[in-house]
Amino acid sequence: MGPIIRAGQSFSGKVGERFTATTPALDDSSQVTSWSATGLPAGLAQNPSTGAITGFPTAKGSFTASFTATNSSGTSAATSIAFTISDGVPIIRPGQSASGFAGMAFSKIFSLTDSTNRPVTSWQALSHVIEGDMVFQGLPSWATLDPTTGAITGTPQERRTIILTLSATGPGGTDTAEVAISIRMRPPIISEGQGFAGREGAAFTPVAPALDDAIYRPATSWSATGLPAGLSIDPDTGVISGTPRVEGLFIVYFTAEGYGGTSERTSVSFTIEAASPMLANCYCIGEMGVSLLASVNMLSVFVSAAAEIDADIRGADSMIINIDGACALSVGGDWDFYGDVQAVFQANATVLARLRLLTLRQFFYGEVTIVPDFVGKMALFFYTTLNGRVTPQPVARI
Repeated sequence: MGPIIRAGQSFSGKVGERFTATTPALDDSSQVTSWSATGLPAGLAQNPSTGAITGFPTAKGSFTASFTATNSSGTSAATSIAFTISDGVPIIRPGQSASGFAGMAFSKIFSLTDSTNRPVTSWQALSHVIEGDMVFQGLPSWATLDPTTGAITGTPQERRTIILTLSATGPGGTDTAEVAISIRMRPPIISEGQGFAGREGAAFTPVAPALDDAIYRPATSWSATGLPAGLSIDPDTGVISGTPRVEGLFIVYFTAEGYGGTSERTSVSFTIEAASPMLANCYCIGEMGVSLLASVNMLSVFVSAAAEIDADIRGADSMIINIDGACALSVGGDWDFYGDVQAVFQANATVLARLRLLTLRQFFYGEVTIVPDFVGKMALFFYTTLNGRVTPQPVARI
């Protein structure tokens, strides 16, 4: 007669935990030379020589295994033994991360390893860290955590990376893990259909193109192509400023860079109105040997301009008139001097000398200095042209 395995035995274990080495008990003192078992819980095995049952259960539940023992006298009857395997400790899958965009709804449930056999009944956020900053307790202010499902939801308000420590608790125990949430910005969007207006020769009111959703899709740098002459863009702010030097309708293309990338190339219209030429400080009177300073202030834009010296010389062998800085051209606030002009006149002669100063459509202002060294009369005229109409305007007369 073979060994007798004791009836009514039962063992218990826990998913994921080492099962204590156990050998089924016998009702007699016979020596067993080999064991066999069928129906053991997954993850467990029996040593056929010693009968010890070892391993790590991988599934929870109630199981019934059948054992037999053999010795020199024979083999025992098959005997059933009950196994109860309880829930394991939850495991939050390590190394997880999630991403979202500022201003957009965020939702994330971080995953578990084997939630069936290691269930979670409650979640908690223990702490989070803002990169490069101090540690705070709890979730970011924009987020909420569902304690039952573990879902983190909310609308992020800024670009930031968060390292969050999550805790998952179930019947088998508690696990904690760090997870990362990266909140990014989307590329800027330059609003469609924008248009600006200005006038030739008049300071342009500084303005920047508008953005859609500028709070969550800000721009950090700007570029533009096709701006009217005289206008420029601040690459940091996108503000357009300057003094237009041409009139017409211009289509300018803008691009904005942001934390989230580059915007689409977007057109903005500029309407620059033409202005009629007007000369201020028309003339002044001087005397021989004394410097005469005539201010020339072209208040608006003209197509072209010329200066004319009309002198009737008397009582001198010859005369030299220096017009210092005869043409000072303002381009975007910078001065470009076309150089000094010198006219030589013979005594007792009437001379007409025309000096061509500008041939482009520009905004002009400056000063003309004349030092008379003769007895007689002289007049300096500026000729301005707009739409084919030529108008002489006196500047200085001696």
